[in-house]
Amino acid sequence: MTSHEKPTIVPARLQSGDTIRAIAPSCSRAFVMEFDNTKWITERFEAMGLKQEFGDHVDENDDFDSSPIPSRVADLHAAFADPSVAGIISVIGGFN
Repeated sequence: MTSHEKPTIVPARLQSGDTIRAIAPSCSRAFVMEFDNTKWITERFEAMGLKQEFGDHVDENDDFDSSPIPSRVADLHAAFADPSVAGIISVIGGFN
C-alpha cells in the first residue's frame, strides 16, 4: 500500500438484533409496490433476527418514479449517520 492509499474498511457482520434500513436511492418503493413483497421480506429478515425499517422518503414518487434528489440524499445520509443502523439496503436498483 502506498502512502496515499486508504485502508479498506470491512464492516462487522450483521447479527441477530441488528437493524437494516431500506432506502430508495434510485426508484421509489412506490414504483415496485405493484408486486408488494413487504410481508415476505419482513418475514425473511425476522427469521434472520434482523429488524427492518425504511427511510423517510422511500415512498415519494415523482415523474421519474423516484423521490427528489434531496430526499434520496437525506435518506442515505440519515442511514449512515444513525448508529443504530447496522446495514443499508436499496429497495430496488435503477437508473435515476
